[in-house]
Amino acid sequence: MVASLGPVPRRAREYYKAVAVLDGRMFSIFDGRTEYVLSRELYDPNGLWVCPDPLSVVSHARQQLPRRSVLYDAPRAIIRLLGWSALGYSPAAPEYGSMKLSVTNVLPIAVLPYSAASPLSPRSLPSSFFEAHQRPPSAGRRPRSAGMEVSAGLALRLYGGGEPHSARMQAQTIQLHEQVRQAQERLDAIRAIRLSTIENPAPWVQRAMHFASRSLHEI
Repeated sequence: MVASLGPVPRRAREYYKAVAVLDGRMFSIFDGRTEYVLSRELYDPNGLWVCPDPLSVVSHARQQLPRRSVLYDAPRAIIRLLGWSALGYSPAAPEYGSMKLSVTNVLPIAVLPYSAASPLSPRSLPSSFFEAHQRPPSAGRRPRSAGMEVSAGLALRLYGGGEPHSARMQAQTIQLHEQVRQAQERLDAIRAIRLSTIENPAPWVQRAMHFASRSLHEI
């Protein structure tokens, strides 16, 4: 397992992953060794497990994460990451109805709260947690700050005691914020079309702009 410095391919997609937080650093809950660092790409030819959304992260951690995992009882956070597989392969789905996927490359881009437990003390966080970690330019989208990102350490929430209801409620809140963020990005992409240079936009363009703006405000 090595860090990679290659560009993020256009086929990269957003995924989520639960990690253990120890002394302000993020590690794999299962092996306790693999470290995840914001804005640093990680490559493993054997595969790295990710989930499609925050709810799947919490459900997987509660139902399918082995109790023998090295950092099973450690505080947790959720990271949003860009993931893709080498050579253009599609993410591999495991058997037995698992909620996770396997990719070979990941790039953590944001930290999200895992549950509604007490916040991690800012004194135990590295300075990088207090900086605004934005999407890398090579990812192809305009960087923006999402409401549930916790690049400011005081907002980081940790896994507090295994309360499944609390964790699921928090995951639902995160997922709602993520949907709003994604909708805003889609609207921004539409607005990026320089309509001001068009004297008479086609009616369908006007309708699309109106519908996208209204849908965003109804979320």
